[in-house]
Amino acid sequence: LQQTSIRNNKRDNCFFAPKFSSKEEAILEFLKDLQKTSKEEVLSMTSIDENLYCIYPNIIGYGTSLDNTLLADYVKLMKERTNIGLSSIRKKIKSSAFKIKTLTWEKARRYEGISGYKPLSIIIENQGKEYEITEIKMVYSMNGTFKVGVIGF
Repeated sequence: LQQTSIRNNKRDNCFFAPKFSSKEEAILEFLKDLQKTSKEEVLSMTSIDENLYCIYPNIIGYGTSLDNTLLADYVKLMKERTNIGLSSIRKKIKSSAFKIKTLTWEKARRYEGISGYKPLSIIIENQGKEYEITEIKMVYSMNGTFKVGVIGF
C-alpha cells in the first residue's frame, strides 16, 4: 500500500534545481555551498520536494530501506542522519582552501528513471591535512543532471 502511495506521488519530467552536469561537479558545489551556510537545507542537495516527488517514487521497491519503513519515519530518519552528516563534513572543510584530491565511485545503481552513484572514496586536502569524507552516501542523476542526494554518518 505504501509503495503504491509513494509511486502515485511521482512527477513526470523531474529536474533538479540547481542542477549540475556531472557527479563530480555536484559534490564540489555541494561542499562549497556547505561552507557558505549553517542551515540544515543546502541548495545543492536534493530538497524534500525533489525526494518526495522525484527520488522516492523511483527507488522504492529496489531494496532500499524505504521499502520497509513508513514514509514519515523514513523522512525523519533521513533528516536526522543528514544533520549529523552535515555537521561532520563542516568540521572537515572549515577553510575555503580545500581541494578534492581523490574521488572514486562504486558501480552505478540503476533505478526506475534515475541512477544513483555511491562515492567509494572522497579525499580532500584542507590546510595541509587530508580528510576522508564518508558522509556523502549518494549522488543522483536524472534527465542528464546530477545532485547530491543522501548524506549520513
